[in-house]
Amino acid sequence: MKGNVCVNESAETSQNVNTLIANVEISCSPLGPLIEEISSELLNNTSANLDTIGANLGIIDSFNESVVELKNDSENLKKSLTDLEEIISNLKVLEDTVRNFTSEITGKYSNANITLTMLEDLLESITLIKNQQNRKSRSYY
Repeated sequence: MKGNVCVNESAETSQNVNTLIANVEISCSPLGPLIEEISSELLNNTSANLDTIGANLGIIDSFNESVVELKNDSENLKKSLTDLEEIISNLKVLEDTVRNFTSEITGKYSNANITLTMLEDLLESITLIKNQQNRKSRSYY
């Protein structure tokens, strides 16, 4: 029974008649209240499960949004990495250029130092020769 009234449904087709008869027999039997309690409990559990599923769908939507954001971040990081690789490549070229320039300057200074040393040696030799000539010219007087 449902609320002290046996099933309150209409039977318009033969299938509905059979269903109605089965519902009346079950609901109006001594097991009717137990079946109604179990049915109500199942309905409550189903409702709770649907609420949980809805909450989980919200979590899944949030997760999917996070995945999309991570994909975008990953693409941005890849672009940044490519930019950094280009900068590093340019720095290596600059380093090689500076190294070559330093080597060239060092070579020029080295040659200049050698030339300066040779000039100093030449000047010293000239001074020695001049001193020797001065001594010789003094010895004539």
